[in-house]
Order: sequence, then structure tokens, then C-alpha cells
Amino acid sequence: MITVLLTPMDRYIIQQRYQARTDQCRPMELEPWINIAEARSQAALACVQYLTLDCFKLDLNDEEVSNFVHKGYYCFQDYAVVYWYDHVELSLSEATTGGHL
Repeated sequence: MITVLLTPMDRYIIQQRYQARTDQCRPMELEPWINIAEARSQAALACVQYLTLDCFKLDLNDEEVSNFVHKGYYCFQDYAVVYWYDHVELSLSEATTGGHL
């Protein structure tokens, strides 16, 4: 299960930008900068859309598969297959708790 979509450097940069933004605002005016539920939902959608590309059709012959391999179409396959559902599940969980970064 993936619990974080961001690298430590990404998280640091976002926190610095958020802090700079919040330093200029009154607390009542603050809105979350990143909606984690929405980000996870977008990640799930990206995985599912990727898995519906033509390179995954069941009726491809060996030459077509080989062409897709050489063009790099399958580079995201392992990740998308394993984690698409985790992104869906976590986005629903985050949406109910209102998780923001």
C-alpha cells in the first residue's frame, strides 16, 4: 500500500511554499493547497486510463507487442497494475477525512 505520493524533496518544497503563502494570510482565509484525496483520485484515474491503452488489447500479435515494447509502452505497467486500486481506496478514505497537505 502506498501512503505517500511525494518524495521527501517534493514534500519539503510544498511545505515551504505553503508556509510562505500562509505567512501572508490570516488563518480564517487559509484553504488547503493540495487536496490529497483529489491527487490520489487523479493517480488512480491515470493508472486505469493507462491500462486501457491499445498496447493491452488481448488480440495483439507478437510483432505488435514487440513494437509496443520497443516504444516503451509497458514501462508503467507493473506500477499501474499493482497500485491502481490502492489509489482508489485511499482517495475515498482521504475524501471522508478531508485530508489536505
